[in-house]
Amino acid sequence: MRRPADVVYANRSFEIENHSPMPLHFTLSHNLRRSTLTEVNFSLSNSALKLFSTLLVSPHSSVRVYLHLRTSAAPEAAAAEPQHDNVLQGEISVSCHLVKDFHKVIRLQATCHQPHL
Repeated sequence: MRRPADVVYANRSFEIENHSPMPLHFTLSHNLRRSTLTEVNFSLSNSALKLFSTLLVSPHSSVRVYLHLRTSAAPEAAAAEPQHDNVLQGEISVSCHLVKDFHKVIRLQATCHQPHL
């Protein structure tokens, strides 16, 4: 039996702006549970996965960060069994190394549909 392909959601993004006259280092993280069925990754590209967790933003510029959510079918699931959608709820944290106490939180809620044939 052929296993369904993974489903990748990459249509969500946010922008990190640096309004200062010096380059700033940012760290990104999330508090979503690690799951074998759904992965959450940060990327600098919408079309290709270019992973990172720290980011250098040049003075007076901005960088767009794309969320890549990948959902896989459970390997032990039989074809006749209905697959349930995976609902993700959590927070994305953005903090800056050079600016004391800078910490922004982005609330994330997503419904990822399981792959099917």
